[in-house]
Amino acid sequence: MDTTDTDTVEQSAADKVREEAGRVGEAAKEEMSQLVDEARDQGRGLVAEASDRLRDEAQHQSQRVAENLRTLSSDLRTMAQSTEGSGTAVTWVRMGADRFDGLAERLEVRGFDGLMEDVGSFARRTPMTFLALTFGAGLIAARAIKNMDTDRLTSTRDSVSQLGSGQRAPGLPMENRPGSGDMTS
Repeated sequence: MDTTDTDTVEQSAADKVREEAGRVGEAAKEEMSQLVDEARDQGRGLVAEASDRLRDEAQHQSQRVAENLRTLSSDLRTMAQSTEGSGTAVTWVRMGADRFDGLAERLEVRGFDGLMEDVGSFARRTPMTFLALTFGAGLIAARAIKNMDTDRLTSTRDSVSQLGSGQRAPGLPMENRPGSGDMTS
């Protein structure tokens, strides 16, 4: 075998290796593309399922709110009817009952989606008022959360300080209090 034959054999082998590498690369590329498509489809399915569950829960909660508004409206009407006279306060209570009743009906008929449409419409009509209301609601929620946390921490701190001061801590009998010499059961 001379060098030209060897070069030809080597060239042929290199071409075969290149072809095979190209096939393997194409197969890997195709497999990867299928995996990406499958992952994308599964991700979309999960998002759609989660969205459906959230929408169902929101719909259920809006129905519960509507029921509570109906109950409140009924209670206000009963209160207004049981009050003697027809003063301004009675008139306002009746108007409040009518408003709550109308809101309950709107929630029952249009549901959560209708409520979101109403909020969006209000935000588009009066954006500054909407922003001010949401800012205020956020402040109120933050204060409520902060106060709940502070109340819990204060309660825990007071219980711990009672243990150290010799006072009986809530739920802990005096004889089992840490630091008391008598540990009778």
